[in-house]
Amino acid sequence: MQDVRLVYFDIRGLAEPIRWMLTIAGIGFTDDRIALTAWMTKKKNTFENIMKRRTSASDTAAALGLKKQFVGQLPILCLGDDFVLTQPLCVLRFLAKKCGFNGETEMEEARAEEISDLVYDLRTRAVEYEGKAFKSQTPDIVCHTVFRDLRGAPESNEKTKMLEDFRTMFLPLYFKKFNSLLEMSAGEWIAGPNLTYGDFVLVNFLDIAEDMVDPNCLDEFPKLRQLKESVLQIPEIQQWRKLQEQKNLISYVEKN
Repeated sequence: MQDVRLVYFDIRGLAEPIRWMLTIAGIGFTDDRIALTAWMTKKKNTFENIMKRRTSASDTAAALGLKKQFVGQLPILCLGDDFVLTQPLCVLRFLAKKCGFNGETEMEEARAEEISDLVYDLRTRAVEYEGKAFKSQTPDIVCHTVFRDLRGAPESNEKTKMLEDFRTMFLPLYFKKFNSLLEMSAGEWIAGPNLTYGDFVLVNFLDIAEDMVDPNCLDEFPKLRQLKESVLQIPEIQQWRKLQEQKNLISYVEKN
């Protein structure tokens, strides 16, 4: 594959499954991260700001060629100087096909797509609480940061209600669906016998939900917990996560 560059925020968000796929497939890529603080304080919706780190002549020429395709959102996937793709689910599915995680049958492919759409749907349900349970500092990208925004919000009756709604209604509703699909798959993975991007999308969300919404959300869903453990125990993902933890620790020490 041509030189790969993924531009996204410095969070897990919607791009972590993309990073996992590239890592497992052994495809080297530039993990270009935009700090949320920079997104909040700079001219965040300009192409020039996002791409300003391109300094070589070829990079500058490529940036000029990409300008018309940028709409103020991330991720951006660049393959070489000529091919650019935007929108998280589009990038995800494109790379799943390239990396071999799109499923080996039409049914597996459809199931992986269903899972990714369901997870995105869950995020949009959370976004509906913005302005009430929490106020996002990055409202133009709140679908990417919604649970981080919620965790950082001051305590309030509205925040308590949102957490209660997700703990007792939305997470159980969707997790039952995920659990039934896992049982139907008759395999180790959510779409069937083969590991797909649907597993990565779901496990990334389960990890975020346990971390930021309810640490006990998987207590009633041992099969989903086992799926999460199976994905996170993939050696390349283990190594990736360990590297990110080290980087986060270094960043924390430098700031403090």
